[in-house]
Amino acid sequence: MHTAAHPRFPMAASPIMPKPIDWGSLYRGFSAAVTRIDCGALCAKRNKAVPVCCNNRRHIPLLFRDELRWHIRHNGGMWRKRTARTKLDKKQAAECANYLEYCLCIGAEKCRRAKRSLTCRFFPFEPYIAEDGVFVGITYMYRAAKDCPLIDNPDILPTKAYVRQSIKTWERIFKRYPAERELFYEVSRALERSQKRKRRGIKVFAA
Repeated sequence: MHTAAHPRFPMAASPIMPKPIDWGSLYRGFSAAVTRIDCGALCAKRNKAVPVCCNNRRHIPLLFRDELRWHIRHNGGMWRKRTARTKLDKKQAAECANYLEYCLCIGAEKCRRAKRSLTCRFFPFEPYIAEDGVFVGITYMYRAAKDCPLIDNPDILPTKAYVRQSIKTWERIFKRYPAERELFYEVSRALERSQKRKRRGIKVFAA
């Protein structure tokens, strides 16, 4: 759980809670295609017709609790909270930040793209925050490189519209959930260490 304020991000310590997110508006502003090709179709070819990021057994989506409540009100049946059945499920739930929820969707076959969660829209990218605390842009989720054909692929790059919308969306998320900025500051440092050991760089896409 990430609740403490990071010294680089004083807003995280503010007692004033930002206004709730208008999820409908947020989704409408984050609808650009990730790439110029259908990456889902590309991925499905080598994963038994189901893209890896749409396989709940491979990648369990994390939704903001406010986001899940919005879906339940407006898109009944599309998303539901995952029931913790195993010890691993319970461990993951216990370690999850109190504003996030592990969820399950209705599956790729019945997916309504306009109703996808932020997790679906962000994959396979995440924020990159420099050591001085500046949110520079988005980078690949390099840890998922074995699963996603887009990661570090110079032949398939994200569209400019996607990069711009993704960054704007993360800026709104950081304002509402300051602990997320703190989390990705640490994730960025871990990524730097990992890529340095592999003698590889980090590709960052800025607006």
